[in-house]
Amino acid sequence: MRNAYTYQSILSAVGRVLDEAGVKRIAIQDTGDGLIVEGFDAVGEPRITLRYDVPTLYDLVTEHASLSPSKPVAARDEGTLRHILERRELVGAH
Repeated sequence: MRNAYTYQSILSAVGRVLDEAGVKRIAIQDTGDGLIVEGFDAVGEPRITLRYDVPTLYDLVTEHASLSPSKPVAARDEGTLRHILERRELVGAH
């Protein structure tokens, strides 16, 4: 059985959150016990910074895997984005 918690699955799940936030550029830092993810607008100004610890990444990947790949979440779906972001530790949002 293939491990569902690969870089591909983690980055796909994180990418969905970033797409929903409407960011244009990203920076991802591996902290050893999770990730710090920064999203920037088209001119390079910070829009959002998220800190994911290992349990939060586990939850995010599990949630992402349960979503239908044929029905991507629209960036304009504020309710979904708000739901996801409320469950994450915000380091800073601009």
